[in-house]
Amino acid sequence: CVCVCVLLLTSLQDEDVLHVLLNTRPRSAYSVFHLCYLLRIHEVAIYLQKESCTTFIRGCSDFSKSMLKWGCAQGTLHNQKHVARVSFCLVPHPIVWCERYANVPTVSCIAIVRKPMSGRTSGIMPPAPPGPAAYMAVTIDTRKLIGRVSPMYVSFSLDTSSNRGWFVRNITDQRLINLASALSPAVLRVGGTGNNCLRYNVPSTAPKSCEDTATCCMNQSQWDDLNAFASATNTSLVFGLRASEGGNATDIRNLLQYTVDSEYKLFGLEYGNEIGCGTGAGFSSLKAVVSKLWSGKDVPSLVGPDPSQHSFATPNASEACVAQFFRDAKDSHLRAFTYHFYLQTHSQEYTATELDSLARYVEPILDALLRNGSTPPSELWAGEMGGHSQGGVAGVTNTFASGQWYLDSLGLLATLGHTVYVRQDLVGGNYGLLADNFPFGVQRTSRAADVDRPTSSFNNNYTVLPDFWFALVWKYVMGEGVLRAVATSETGDASFLRVYSHCAAARAKSPHANASGDVALLLINIHTNTPVNATLPRGDATVPATLWALTPPGGNISTTSVLLNGNALVAGADGSVPPLSGTDLPAPTSVLVPPQSYAFVVIPGLAPLVCG
Repeated sequence: CVCVCVLLLTSLQDEDVLHVLLNTRPRSAYSVFHLCYLLRIHEVAIYLQKESCTTFIRGCSDFSKSMLKWGCAQGTLHNQKHVARVSFCLVPHPIVWCERYANVPTVSCIAIVRKPMSGRTSGIMPPAPPGPAAYMAVTIDTRKLIGRVSPMYVSFSLDTSSNRGWFVRNITDQRLINLASALSPAVLRVGGTGNNCLRYNVPSTAPKSCEDTATCCMNQSQWDDLNAFASATNTSLVFGLRASEGGNATDIRNLLQYTVDSEYKLFGLEYGNEIGCGTGAGFSSLKAVVSKLWSGKDVPSLVGPDPSQHSFATPNASEACVAQFFRDAKDSHLRAFTYHFYLQTHSQEYTATELDSLARYVEPILDALLRNGSTPPSELWAGEMGGHSQGGVAGVTNTFASGQWYLDSLGLLATLGHTVYVRQDLVGGNYGLLADNFPFGVQRTSRAADVDRPTSSFNNNYTVLPDFWFALVWKYVMGEGVLRAVATSETGDASFLRVYSHCAAARAKSPHANASGDVALLLINIHTNTPVNATLPRGDATVPATLWALTPPGGNISTTSVLLNGNALVAGADGSVPPLSGTDLPAPTSVLVPPQSYAFVVIPGLAPLVCG
């Protein structure tokens, strides 16, 4: 069947229809589904036996709720044939659906309609050329700030899991240090799934709590290197302890005592990773341990509880989770409440509904914190954020296209009261800001000896991915004060232009004027083939606005390259980054944003009262 499909599909013209008689379960249809995707087939209609209809529609609806790119329609029963038709848009990784719904009854027939998938830049069909521009207007409320983020808002993590290269990565490498330093100030969260099993042979003179060759054993040299890395990169280290005995486990107390004795500056501690909201009592106990070991101004804060998305699956679950945690953690003096979120995207294309799913997820948490949180209220941190869990999706979360969700979530969460955003992660898998050639998913053991430092071939080969540049430009342009921005269109839909505004960062303020009140604006065009001509509010009319336009070479959103105002962003061999100077906006009151690209603009003198 698959061989026949190869011949027939490659000969199809637009709007031709192919009926493929499979008579098999969906799992076996994967090869055909994947072939359709590679050939840029846009729509698939599945015909089911009548008794299969309800099950299939329910599965499709569940998948839609998980915010993947399925446009699932209600099935229509045809009385004579007793067949239901369900149409949906194909996703890049349909095997996920095949595995999840492998028990759906037999598929009788699949009708495949070949149509171009606009905006794509890989595969057989070329991307569609940009269409005519959509005209929109951007307004910014400059009367008041709606929030304020930390100077460390754009932050990142290092995953402690052995299959992410934790035990064999050389964090003393100067190129890695220089690249991470470019993103400072930032929170360096060291945590992840590996936290829950990690034990510590620190200091080296203490009785061993684990064998050096185990996959969850950290020794003194690695702890020393980690603290040296945080110091060298000007980042604030937040370390995730395993949830054990409320911090009273012998190896945990030894680790903390050694940290005090070494005068290492530890910004914060987490307790457990993605194990729900039942760790409140452990946080209170850990607070007592920390208070006994530290004194003065350098006492590390407590940050947590880092639950996974399952803990906040519904508003009621969010309420219960937050209430339980703060009821048990009343003596913890928690600095920041944290949660984890992954968009679980499989596609380079995004809809406003998909991106807004983050707000729908966070708003019940905000409500629950207002009713059940600590007094004074803790900060709210996005403690672990990514485009997709399990290391990301190659060709999606490590490409230029990833900026659509990453920049949008940075902008969105700043408007929702967050002070810190921790990206998963600095390096590793397909979701890092940097990539290396570590064999992702391979378990590697701890260092064989306390003085060993890794010399693996994957070290020193860090590739700078697009999201690194997006984070860097954000930090350069966007300041701490958050403003409300809105895009409108008189002639149509404005939802595909995402806009966010902050007071301008000091480095990005106009060099042409001494006046205060400069405002930074981020514009994200998520449309696949429509440019946006955005009219901007006008500030100081005597001074030009400044533009940082971020586009992919040749319009190829599958690339790992980024152009800033037409010039390639390339890191030096030593990890140094190029200047991020903007350019005068050609038209002082408008900017053209190509499809699936991003633009930062600084408007001089727009908000002197709140951004002075």
